[in-house]
Order: sequence, then structure tokens, then C-alpha cells
Amino acid sequence: MSGFDADTLRDILRRAADAGVRYVRVREGDAKFEAVLPPVVELDEDEFELDDATPAVTPPKAVTTQLVGTFRAADDVQVGTVLEAGQRIGEVVALGISNEITTPVGGEVLELVTTDGARVDYGTTILRVKGE
Repeated sequence: MSGFDADTLRDILRRAADAGVRYVRVREGDAKFEAVLPPVVELDEDEFELDDATPAVTPPKAVTTQLVGTFRAADDVQVGTVLEAGQRIGEVVALGISNEITTPVGGEVLELVTTDGARVDYGTTILRVKGE
């Protein structure tokens, strides 16, 4: 197909699709090009309305630590606990220094990923919450 360049063919196909043409045949000298375009299906917007009663599913949010040390969980944080953004979820102890860990997001605790007394590092997931 030395007679056609890719940009020319793309332009021809785009124009054919815009015009609703399904079959294209182009010849230039000994070179020829043929294409069958898929039919354009017009969708009825009413068929795809979202049901207002169905809530959107949002993935759980991971709460991580940016500290290194030993994690000590707060006693009042369990699966099912509803947290507020900024609430204390535990502490990380390193070299005898305790650093408070708070959650940046509010929501219901779905999973406690890190157990009390576990070693943690930068980015370790402490728990997962169902965001508000």
C-alpha cells in the first residue's frame, strides 16, 4: 500500500463514519484499500438511566502510616467503629517516642489490617474504612 499514508486513511475513515457510510473502497494507481465500518448504534438514553435507589459503590479507603516503629492500636477502634476525620486510631512507638496516628478520612472501619504490636514502615496500611 505504498500509495496511501496512515493519516490519509484515518481521515477517509473518519469522514465515512461521520457520514454514516459503512463500506469504503479507495484506489490510487495499483494500490487499493477497502474497509467495512461497524454500524452506528443509537442508544435510547432512557434505557441507561441509573436507578436513584441504587447507591454508587465506592472502594474502601486505606489509612496508612508515614512512620517507622511499633504500632499500638487505640482500644476504641474495632471493625464497625465509625470514625471521624482526624480521630486517633493508635500510635507508632520508635526509640521510646510515641507518635499519634490519626485517620485523614471518616467512615466505618471495615478491616483492621495491622495488629497491635506489629512493626510498621512508611505506607503500611493500618485499616480500611468505608468512606463517608
